[in-house]
Amino acid sequence: MKCPLRAPVSSIAGSGIFLKLSRMPATSYRYLTKIPGIRSGRTIIEGTRIGVHDVVGLLQNGETMETLIARCFPELTRAQVYECLAYYEDHRGEIDLLVAQQLAPGGL
Repeated sequence: MKCPLRAPVSSIAGSGIFLKLSRMPATSYRYLTKIPGIRSGRTIIEGTRIGVHDVVGLLQNGETMETLIARCFPELTRAQVYECLAYYEDHRGEIDLLVAQQLAPGGL
């Protein structure tokens, strides 16, 4: 049997697959949260004021997983950093904009 996601769109359009995909729950993140009034309501790592965009921005600018945890945010676990990366994959446009704003003169 062929994978329905590899089938031409015309052959799966009437199969109900699109309805099932559109009803999937939003992705939840174990270590991330948004709190109004904290970091302008942006996504942060729970129990900290560290934004996902802080983690991603540092990684994009040369930090490694090891140096990020050892030198920048020793209170974070690898799982928290990996979850920031997962959030980034799901919200790339939002995080790229925040990183760019943070790096611009005057920053966030």
